[in-house]
Amino acid sequence: MPTISKLDYVGIPSQDAERARTFYGETLGLRTDDKQATEFWAGETCLSVWEPEKFGMPFAPQKNGHLALHVDDVAAARAELEAKGVE
Repeated sequence: MPTISKLDYVGIPSQDAERARTFYGETLGLRTDDKQATEFWAGETCLSVWEPEKFGMPFAPQKNGHLALHVDDVAAARAELEAKGVE
């Protein structure tokens, strides 16, 4: 099997695209790209937050999932997120 060298795309279902846009775009500061889904960029990786109902599929919350982001200063990132009300 070929070696996987990087992750290009992550899709996250949402019921509230506006809330997702605020969190990923304004709170986390990720660059956005608007298409059918709301897309945010972290380096070369695309994080797409999409509303399944708009594509004719039921929304099903993902339980126990998480997203890990690499930052250069964890303490500073945590302090900034807490200052923005993220728990």
